[in-house]
Amino acid sequence: MPYLEIISPALSAQQKDVAARTLTQAVVESLSVTPESVTLYFMPVAHDDYVHAGISGLPEDRPRVFIKLHAYRRDIATRSECAMAVTRAFAQAYLPGEAEIAVYFMQRELEEVSHYGVLSSSEQQ
Repeated sequence: MPYLEIISPALSAQQKDVAARTLTQAVVESLSVTPESVTLYFMPVAHDDYVHAGISGLPEDRPRVFIKLHAYRRDIATRSECAMAVTRAFAQAYLPGEAEIAVYFMQRELEEVSHYGVLSSSEQQ
């Protein structure tokens, strides 16, 4: 943990490489975690799977991108720094401007997360 779900039009291999590197670094620096704890899931959206303002189909310029960041709860200042870092990192890798990138924090307390069948709150004891 943290995990990022990147819901966007399909990225080229080169764009994914840049996104993987820049997003991981942004999360590591802003959340003070190790690179080994960061996982990215690229979830491409096909042309006919996208609808905005009631209009079907991916626009050729500036489609919206949705990034869900799953992590343990952080304070507002840390989330603000992370949101900007993730937004800028993805914008470096992909065409949309920063205005088209939404980052949603899916925060959890330690007792709400389990890895390998063990609650994270138990690991802290």
